[in-house]
Amino acid sequence: GKHEKYQFKFELLFGDAENDKLTVDQMTKSYSTGSCMFMVITVDEFFISGVFPFKLLEKKREEVDILRDIIEDLQDEVKGLKQQLNEKKDALWSQVVYKPDYTGEVTDNQW
Repeated sequence: GKHEKYQFKFELLFGDAENDKLTVDQMTKSYSTGSCMFMVITVDEFFISGVFPFKLLEKKREEVDILRDIIEDLQDEVKGLKQQLNEKKDALWSQVVYKPDYTGEVTDNQW
């Protein structure tokens, strides 16, 4: 027959990276110093059910590498802001039209 019961749940939780006996109940939703991230998959199907935590390994990084990434992100942000500014400047300049009237004088409504 047709079985309607099924459930998959994915959570990102934090727990003590050094604790080999860590349970999902001991994990939290917020990071604290010394924690590592776990992806916790809860399955409740007719053929399998259980809670499966997977430790997400984190690559050790030097402070210099982190600073390089921050500088690169900031440079990208500045580049994007400059591009937006240039687009606005170009749009404004395209609206400015210099047309002297027939007398050769420039009037206020032309600027």
